[in-house]
Amino acid sequence: MYWQQLKLWLKSEELPRIEELLQIAGAQSISLADAGCVQLLESAPGQTPLWPKMILTAIFPCDADLKTLVPLITKTLQPDASISATRLEEENWTSAWRKKLTTVRHFGKRLAISTLDAPLEGSSTVTVKMNPGLAFGTGEHPTTGLCLEWLDRNLPAGARVLDYGCGSGILAIAALRLGARFAWAVDIEKQAVNATKNNATINTVSERIWAGIPTALGEVRVDVLVANILANPLEKLASDFSRFVVPGGSLVISGILESQTGRLEAMLSKWFAAFVLETNEGWVRLSSVRHKIPQ
Repeated sequence: MYWQQLKLWLKSEELPRIEELLQIAGAQSISLADAGCVQLLESAPGQTPLWPKMILTAIFPCDADLKTLVPLITKTLQPDASISATRLEEENWTSAWRKKLTTVRHFGKRLAISTLDAPLEGSSTVTVKMNPGLAFGTGEHPTTGLCLEWLDRNLPAGARVLDYGCGSGILAIAALRLGARFAWAVDIEKQAVNATKNNATINTVSERIWAGIPTALGEVRVDVLVANILANPLEKLASDFSRFVVPGGSLVISGILESQTGRLEAMLSKWFAAFVLETNEGWVRLSSVRHKIPQ
């Protein structure tokens, strides 16, 4: 199986309309980089990006109609912008990731994330083996690492966990390997759901995880909800999160820039206690406990 990759060089003011067009056209993932190729998670439409000029990379399924899409995007971009389309073999994507993650990465005192062929470590280490395909989440990004560190330090034994925006399933699977009783993994992308199921099988936790799209989730109640997504969808999901987390349960959110924390904390304070903030390379993790009595 192969994928199609679009790479665009554009200015910040062009991003909202281009990103919306790519999403409508069926982009499976979107990433941004500055001239130094420092990767950033996808910005929500209407948010201000960090760089005046950027490189946008979008991944599409093999059957996406890029012959129609590329001319449309070209007309939308300013004259000095440019665009290229290439074919991306899935095995090449996986190979590139395997070369990047050449050693086992550790998070906290117990948890390790490794490639499929890495040797098992000592019995005191909880190892999660990942094959992400095109889904986000290998532990390489600071936001993923922040969430993994929280799980290593704070996850209650036997907890019920909801991983909202699961990507590769790394957070849900890590929680199960660390002693969670059951995990629900949710993502809007089928590729992410499939990657999560595959990785659950690799890590022998398939019987303790449910993976699917948000509309199929139902009204679950969990002890820990972890969401490594973006500020805009986090704001929209605030009320839903309050329903999912039991009184006294924990909410752990990341994918947030420092400038976005105040608004999120204010919005969630109706249901959650004061947030604990931790940062890594400008990214933030917020964690809190669900009020036991409605505020």
